[in-house]
Amino acid sequence: MKKASTTPKIKEVQALKPFLNGILFKAQDGKKDFFEDDLGQKLKQWIQLTLTASLKKAQMVEASFENLVKAITQYAELAHHEYVGNVFQDYWMEKFLNYPNLFHDKAEKVKFASMGDVLKNRYLQEIKLFREFLWQLDKMPHHPPIDLWSPKAFRPLVDESANSFLAQSRMEIKKQILDKAIAIDVLVKSIADYFFRCGQGKFARFTAFRWHSSASGPYGELVGIARLDPIGLNDLVGYEEIRQPLLDNIQAFLDGKSANNVLIYGDRGTGKSSTVKALLNEYASQGLRLIEVSVQALKSYFDILKEIAPRHEKFILFIDDMSFEENETSYKELKGILEGSLESKPTNVILIATSNRRHLIRETFQDHQEGHQQESDIHGEDTVQEKLSLADRFGLVISFYAANQETYLRIVEKWAKKETIAMPLPELHRLALQWALRYNQRSGRTARQFILNLKSSWHS
Repeated sequence: MKKASTTPKIKEVQALKPFLNGILFKAQDGKKDFFEDDLGQKLKQWIQLTLTASLKKAQMVEASFENLVKAITQYAELAHHEYVGNVFQDYWMEKFLNYPNLFHDKAEKVKFASMGDVLKNRYLQEIKLFREFLWQLDKMPHHPPIDLWSPKAFRPLVDESANSFLAQSRMEIKKQILDKAIAIDVLVKSIADYFFRCGQGKFARFTAFRWHSSASGPYGELVGIARLDPIGLNDLVGYEEIRQPLLDNIQAFLDGKSANNVLIYGDRGTGKSSTVKALLNEYASQGLRLIEVSVQALKSYFDILKEIAPRHEKFILFIDDMSFEENETSYKELKGILEGSLESKPTNVILIATSNRRHLIRETFQDHQEGHQQESDIHGEDTVQEKLSLADRFGLVISFYAANQETYLRIVEKWAKKETIAMPLPELHRLALQWALRYNQRSGRTARQFILNLKSSWHS
């Protein structure tokens, strides 16, 4: 039986060649061209061999194609998103969205209407060529028995981050790039809108960050947090009225109006930190971002501002479980940040702190004993007042107290429903109250822990 020919169609391969010869996305400032990476080099090599090799050298072509498949497999299997189009199209679109480009840089900073026509027109021509390249990839021949277009050909590492606002926005713009029904001028504006809304680099990937201080010096960097707590405001039962001033403050902040720094204090486990996390999940699509900062990292405050102040997103600097010991002096840095620094706070930054204590700096009875003050501090009363004034520098102070029994049971019912536990309410309430009595607390955290424990043993 005659073996089927594995030689690709020359015409279809020939159509790919012009795009790899430097006519698309030429690099500037000494950076690599768009196709100067491992996959691009392997694609070039395969095209060159296909167009020049004789039938006697078909094995070389197949070997080259196998190298190309190995390279794309590594990308496809380790990706954390469902790819759009075929795997080669998705790879080049991902690279395109990450590629240094004057249009992308400008679109990240200003709206499309504020960009110059020369830049828009140059970019339009490049996008037109890029789309033609992508569409040609859809016709790209391959060697049997490898079916690269099969839905089961590759299985990316999709996780919950693929459902985030940023990931969904990225998937949507890739679909638009491939959609032949969308006019090129409409597409260019859509791409500009995407970069203005979602940004580039790590800001296009993450809505939450942690400031990672350098161990060897005062510097640090923003590190994206991939897996966020999915908690929503609707999950936090019993504190709707209490948190409303916080929601009003955040909405004013997002609307470009004056907004206050916020201190949320109260009993442990009442949902202070969860409320801040829920704010991000609620308002990320409106441009809200969150940066988790430790008390120790406050010395890097102005370094953080250098990175985020020029951006148009709105950032919450989040200090969780904040308190200071009696002999600590880092609280003075916080006081300067809140009020008193020569450098004004950017309008796109507010600070939200949570604490179990209304007075953030631990005091002792000695602080209020006249003899002790005379011994260690000539102006002891001034020292006490300085410590007490820290909380006063937050423009908005919100108190979260332990839930009463009725609220506690409402929280339990909410989590039971979410975890699909269909236990009769009288029995659920009885067990929940026993749990709260055992742990000496009625709170959202206690209710959540009770439900998780119940879920592991309950069979509906």
